[in-house]
Amino acid sequence: SPSFSKRDMTSRVISDMIDNEPSLLKRLPGSNKKYLPSNTSCKDIVIYGSNLGTTVNYPPYTSIVRYMVEIPSNLNSIKVGLLLFDGWLFKNNAGNTLLGLKQSMFNSTFVFYVF
Repeated sequence: SPSFSKRDMTSRVISDMIDNEPSLLKRLPGSNKKYLPSNTSCKDIVIYGSNLGTTVNYPPYTSIVRYMVEIPSNLNSIKVGLLLFDGWLFKNNAGNTLLGLKQSMFNSTFVFYVF
């Protein structure tokens, strides 16, 4: 029998949408289509993940951008190391998961090396 939990209901709705709608704009209709201006002149080749910069002073990601952006898998060991060392994850009031890190000035070179 199907489960009626929010997670299962949502995953079924999303999988149905993915199967029936090929376009991201149709799958995520509430997204701001003008969030990122189209860039048809730049044809540069970039290393995967090198174009993921900081989002300070930028508007929050739309659902389309969140769907497309992934943290590169080669950074997984760094994330695990930070969490085991002195890092922690927490949710803010908006429901976003943030990475916290507290380090003394003695070990600041390590923090600057990682970031």
